[in-house]
Amino acid sequence: MSTAGQAPLPQRRSGRSTPPAHLNSAVKSALATVRPWQAARWLVSPADPSSEAHTEWARDRPALLRVGRRFDAVRLRANTVHAYAGRADGEAPPRADVERALAGAGITTAVIADPARHWYYALVPPGTAAGWTVRGTECLGRHHFLGVPAPHRVDPPASYWLLAAPDSNSTLCDPGAVHELIRAQRTAAKTGW
Repeated sequence: MSTAGQAPLPQRRSGRSTPPAHLNSAVKSALATVRPWQAARWLVSPADPSSEAHTEWARDRPALLRVGRRFDAVRLRANTVHAYAGRADGEAPPRADVERALAGAGITTAVIADPARHWYYALVPPGTAAGWTVRGTECLGRHHFLGVPAPHRVDPPASYWLLAAPDSNSTLCDPGAVHELIRAQRTAAKTGW
């Protein structure tokens, strides 16, 4: 309560940030439940030196994390994802279209966009790489490192979380959904969809 001449008391902010308005409801729901600090704690494997990753993230730079401990990563060509989102002319579709297309495929969290290199990375459970056989794609597993953006980085120009950073195994992408997205895009390309 303020009285004349006194500034009002600051409003207490909740620990949850509000998702951008352009996201569809499934993505908004997922984003609202994943807090960046929880994701940061989870992403850094206990076997990795967490201070280095957290230092890089505090500088708003990607941290080089070892793949195969907390997650594997399916590397997807941007043109594959963009075509699945309905844009086959080589141009990037609006972000909301990509998010909607991924959500339609059952992918609502754990996707990194790397616009400089024209890749998307879908983080999947560790061990996925050992059995990954999808022609024309690569699943990074043990013996690989990945530049992972700070969990709070959700916009370009550098690599960023297109879909919310995972904070547990249950918020990683389903490898079957990633495979289905690739299969559906290839089928559409062959049939002129």
